Amino acid sequence: ENGQIGVQEVRSVDGGDPAFIIQVPPTEGASPTDVPGAYGEQGNSRDWGSNIRMVAGQHPAAMDDVRAAMEAAGVPPGAEVMIVGHSQGGIVANHLSADPTFNSASGDPGTYNVTHTFSVGSPVQTVIPSQLSTQSVNVNHENTIGPGGSSGDLIAALDLNGVQIDGGILGAPNRHEVSLPGYPVPALHPVTVLESNHDSTAPDGGADGGYSGSVGRATATDP
Repeated sequence: ENGQIGVQEVRSVDGGDPAFIIQVPPTEGASPTDVPGAYGEQGNSRDWGSNIRMVAGQHPAAMDDVRAAMEAAGVPPGAEVMIVGHSQGGIVANHLSADPTFNSASGDPGTYNVTHTFSVGSPVQTVIPSQLSTQSVNVNHENTIGPGGSSGDLIAALDLNGVQIDGGILGAPNRHEVSLPGYPVPALHPVTVLESNHDSTAPDGGADGGYSGSVGRATATDP
């Protein structure tokens, strides 16, 4: 219930400035039915209230936590960074990349050159990076109902594939939504389906399931 923001320094064998991978945890702590615990009262900024605020276009403390972690780790302004995250972690990653006071090649204090965001299970189809050079990749489990049961990640689909009020589709050449086959569950109960299709690992914690498993299998076969 208390994940940590990871800051990984990557150096080339050829020298030069290091790059950084920032790892952002997902929603933590109290369940969504815990009121007011999950909405600002649990003492952990990565709660359900932060999800609601971010998808509403606000700037919760969960985003400021990433800035603080990068500063504490000594990531220099203007450094090239890749931000990765699952669920809320991916929402944080994408919203930071869309903030020109964070994602900028200017080298100004507090700014970083976000080269990539990589998220899994995040409703971010309406979030566009502030720099065209930033590549944004979000992986989702495709929602299907078939003979083998129902599968898919309803949470990742909450942005409705970028559909706008006027009926158009919001998109950008540097935004990439990747749909992978989900895990069929012989039930229509949404919680049961989400346990197999939204979590980062299998329900028992195994790396062969969840997004960990499907991304691993896809990257092993798809160039």
